[in-house]
Amino acid sequence: MLQEMSALQKIVESVFDVELRERNRSRTFVDARKVFAHVLTRRGYSLTDIARFLGINHATVIHYNKHYEFNLKQDSLLRTKHQAVVDRFEDKYDPMYTMNVNQLREHCAKFKQQRNQLSLRVSALEKQIADYNRRQIKLKPLHDFIEQNVCPTKVNECLIQFNRVINGLRRTN
Repeated sequence: MLQEMSALQKIVESVFDVELRERNRSRTFVDARKVFAHVLTRRGYSLTDIARFLGINHATVIHYNKHYEFNLKQDSLLRTKHQAVVDRFEDKYDPMYTMNVNQLREHCAKFKQQRNQLSLRVSALEKQIADYNRRQIKLKPLHDFIEQNVCPTKVNECLIQFNRVINGLRRTN
């Protein structure tokens, strides 16, 4: 956790050219802290952990996050710097690199299980598509006949009549 926060701190400080923990309320410093807090909040960090790392109150982190999306929309410079931080952080920090061998094996096993489930689901869907296509081929002449001979405004009436015919055919069989 601390390793990830420190990595993000270095990235934010280099993009904004500030010292993140410095007690300064100028816009550049505040924007840097906002980006830092937003990225970590998105990754699931608690507000308290973020605030403690920055040396501020957790209510300040709440305030940062509350107005962040609006600030991004309004401020193109902040948006540019935010994107630079996110891009560099995601390129340089992947949680996979901090996992031990057992954690990597667990992830790998999970992915294999998901792949197998998806493969089974794809096979089932392919079978359903093939069945559907076979039924469509059988019903194509009927569909074409209805499409050619039924006015679009009379579809409901035709459906009622068609239902009567089918029910009559069932009774005779």
